[in-house]
Amino acid sequence: MINYITKQTYTGKNWDILGSEGFDESCYFVTFKQAIKYLEGVSGATMKGLTKAATLYRYTKEKNEETGKVELKPIPFSVFDLDDITKKLGKRPSIKEVK
Repeated sequence: MINYITKQTYTGKNWDILGSEGFDESCYFVTFKQAIKYLEGVSGATMKGLTKAATLYRYTKEKNEETGKVELKPIPFSVFDLDDITKKLGKRPSIKEVK
């Protein structure tokens, strides 16, 4: 369960979420913004109609004003299965060079 753009492996709760959706460690994912910005031949029109693979979470530290303690705040984001994008395009998209 790897991000296709960053090559980072999803870990922890995100790994568990993807696994519970039936994905295995060889699957690749991208966010909507990554797909539009970095994948050759992918646009909003390409992504239209695709169903997200899962909602994952990243965490930011925020100070709780009432308690003064620093807490982790979950920020949700959606990922899409690269295989779904590949099927829609008819080929696996390459990664654009970003200047």
